[in-house]
Amino acid sequence: MKAIILAAGLGSRLRPLTNDIPKPLVPFVNTPLLDYHINFLKSYGIDELAINLHYLPDKIRQHINKLDTPESLKIRYSWEGDLLGTGGGIKKMANLLSRDTIVILNSDILINFDLSAAIAFHKKNKALATMVLNPYEPLGNRKGVAIDSQNRIRQVADAPDCAEADLKQLMFAGIHIIEPELTEYIQDDNPSCINADVYPLLIKMGMPVYGYVLPKDCWRHVGTAESYLLAHNEFMDAKLPFEIPLAQDETRIWKGDNVFISLKARLIPPVILGSHTTLEAKSIVGPYTVLGEGCRIGEEASISHSVLWDGVQIGAGSRLNKCVTAADTVIDSFQMFDRQLIASGQYREF
Repeated sequence: MKAIILAAGLGSRLRPLTNDIPKPLVPFVNTPLLDYHINFLKSYGIDELAINLHYLPDKIRQHINKLDTPESLKIRYSWEGDLLGTGGGIKKMANLLSRDTIVILNSDILINFDLSAAIAFHKKNKALATMVLNPYEPLGNRKGVAIDSQNRIRQVADAPDCAEADLKQLMFAGIHIIEPELTEYIQDDNPSCINADVYPLLIKMGMPVYGYVLPKDCWRHVGTAESYLLAHNEFMDAKLPFEIPLAQDETRIWKGDNVFISLKARLIPPVILGSHTTLEAKSIVGPYTVLGEGCRIGEEASISHSVLWDGVQIGAGSRLNKCVTAADTVIDSFQMFDRQLIASGQYREF
């Protein structure tokens, strides 16, 4: 089996957090998203992986070089000087892989489902492509992916316009399973979107395009500040089935090694404390707060409903609520932030 990770995006919706880090390296519970994806694919026997690069490509290469990946997993990179879109990017990467069924993942999702069951569904239906679908219906007036009673896709967003009755509207989960022949329907050297340009064409042609519906609570999007914080909250509420290398006690507090907590500090669960963190006197951390490795929370500072990346320093008396701070950010004493993305003196409300 082969796989593709779409990692070339700019991460614009998470700026300024992604000013200095590509979106695939954004941490979820102190582990980069890309690590989850690679480990997930390895666990299902993927032996070739292609990753497209555009924004801060060297950081992704350097990070992967540090990972403990087996020799049996061959990783290839596809450089895009100009972004090719999902269609063009997939076609270019597919040409780097030996011909076989390909699993494709967006880089801004969290997944933990039975991939082998999805692949078996794809092969049983002799599908050219299978879109993996979120079991939740679209919100408001948004249209998603419409499937019939046989799980065959009849409509993607608004195209083609399908008048069939009894179609079920679901949301695309950012995961595809395709046969390499699909790339023959993607134009060469032109930016394109596989969902907007390729799938509607295949549906009109009557090609076998199917939808595999995920179970609930095994998928989350984390590409916006709101969804990123929500995913952390759901993990701490045991609504997302992910494992992390930190010990949890009976009060829903996770701790790494060498954590120093002043006797006068206060923790309000659930809280995750990375290794080598320090909480000074009268500081308050929690609820629903994640501290990365090497964070320091100053005296009388208060952090709630927030995620702090590695090495963040919070000055005395500061207050953060529903915030995300980039790695190594330093916040001066007595600063107040609410619903902010914060990085090296740059802030953005969300």
